[in-house]
Amino acid sequence: MKQLLIIINISIILFLTSCSKDNLEYNGHPLIEFSPYKVDVKNIQKYENGYFSSTMDSNITDSIQVSLVAHQFTKELPCKFTVLTELYISNKNGELILSIPEGNDEKDYTKLESTAKEGEHYNLISKGEFTIKSKESFGFIKIETTNTAVDAEDVYLLLMLNDSDGIYASPNYKYYRLKIKS
Repeated sequence: MKQLLIIINISIILFLTSCSKDNLEYNGHPLIEFSPYKVDVKNIQKYENGYFSSTMDSNITDSIQVSLVAHQFTKELPCKFTVLTELYISNKNGELILSIPEGNDEKDYTKLESTAKEGEHYNLISKGEFTIKSKESFGFIKIETTNTAVDAEDVYLLLMLNDSDGIYASPNYKYYRLKIKS
């Protein structure tokens, strides 16, 4: 019995020491993408229908996190984004597009609109550009919400990351819809 326990213990030790840890490493082209994580737990971001979304209160300054999918760079990375007026979701395949192709029926698409107006509901501190600092993995689009009108309603802001300086916007995570609460 004692020999059986010794054999079992030796087998366990050999098994555990023979297991190797895989080092997963991304070797693709550098990408930027809206991040699924947010420091402020009150405004959790969620991913639905091909875009991230979250809610911000009025009269605050906050940021939307963008992740670098690549090795960290030794220089700053200038990144760009665009405020969209509209975005369409195909009801057939869920594809996100900026405009309905000619000859297609509007009923086959769900339209998302940017109803927020700069200067009235928000101010972009980042003005279409932000930087991922040297040796970091994240950048931030800074925004100030100012939806203060007495009769204010919730409004939406659509953002899209752009390809810039050899860094591509991830096709799966380049759209963001921000709800600004009244």
